[in-house]
Amino acid sequence: MLLQILLCMMFLALFTSEGQPLCKRQGKPAAPHLLRENNIMIGGIFALHRDAQEKIFQFTTEPQPLKCKSFSFAEFQSVQTMIFAIEEVNNRTDLLPGISLGYKIYDSCDSLPSAVR
Repeated sequence: MLLQILLCMMFLALFTSEGQPLCKRQGKPAAPHLLRENNIMIGGIFALHRDAQEKIFQFTTEPQPLKCKSFSFAEFQSVQTMIFAIEEVNNRTDLLPGISLGYKIYDSCDSLPSAVR
């Protein structure tokens, strides 16, 4: 059993020793819609827009960004709630002394591929 584990580790080392990651993100990373840099960053993904135009990908070219249609006021309120909570924590000196929270908030356009990206 120990020999099998050792052989598996050596086999994996052969393929990962090139310095190239086995898996990498395709395309350009999405920029956050709302951003505040600080010591500790909290991320949020919200469906601020609905009814995204889904495209069928051919995998021959880089996918284009989704075109979102309608705005969701309820999701916008959730974003405001997140920002308010972070600001309240930052304004209290007894909770996290010397540390400030920041946030990166992304719009998924109510699309799973966009949220995962």
